[in-house]
Amino acid sequence: MRNKKAKLPGTTIIRACVVVFGIFLLLMGLRYMMTDMDDLIQNRRTQAEPSLMLRLPVERVFMDTEENAQSSLDSGQEAEGGEDAEDETLSETSSPSEQLPDKALSDEELFKEESPDQEPSDEVISDVQGDASPAEMPHPVPDETVENGGIDAAEHHYFVQVGSYHVRRNAENSASRLKEHSYPAEIRMIVRNGQTWHVVFAHGFAHEREAHEWAAHFREKEQREALVVQLSPSGYRLLRFMGN
Repeated sequence: MRNKKAKLPGTTIIRACVVVFGIFLLLMGLRYMMTDMDDLIQNRRTQAEPSLMLRLPVERVFMDTEENAQSSLDSGQEAEGGEDAEDETLSETSSPSEQLPDKALSDEELFKEESPDQEPSDEVISDVQGDASPAEMPHPVPDETVENGGIDAAEHHYFVQVGSYHVRRNAENSASRLKEHSYPAEIRMIVRNGQTWHVVFAHGFAHEREAHEWAAHFREKEQREALVVQLSPSGYRLLRFMGN
């Protein structure tokens, strides 16, 4: 009995050590478990983040695609608008009645100079004073372009001028409208300062006074300007009515 009692303190110490060691192992196990759980959570986060990163570019590409599609649509609409504008411009340009209204001549401006860098326009030319030089003398329209019912230049030297154009088609349109109103209109081509003009005459006369009287009647009836000019072998001259 004494031996058993003597062994009790040692046994108690051993048991205490075992308990402490067991607690230590338990704590270490819990620590490892917590570490593993943290690693697992971290791995899951790491795996989840790339998927988000992968989705973002896809969404961005989709947005870019929509933007590009919208830009293409806008560009297409602008291009169609430009084509429509060009079509409208062409239609306006190709319409003789809208493009070239009849332009009357003033007493002071029969011909008008244009700067070299500008396109010829249907403006009247200016500064014709006295006879034209031989290089600027009016040239008759070729026979094949003179319509029936024109003025006989061999019998008439005084003409009532109602318009002048750079583009012959515009002069022809003006002459056609005059003929529709029973005027014996005619077109003559005049070269001045290197520019060609197509001049529209509404009527021709053998005497200057008759031409002035008819021009006055034409201005009153048609409400547009009309000038009397003389065409002769010596040149092209603007005539002013001096009265009696």
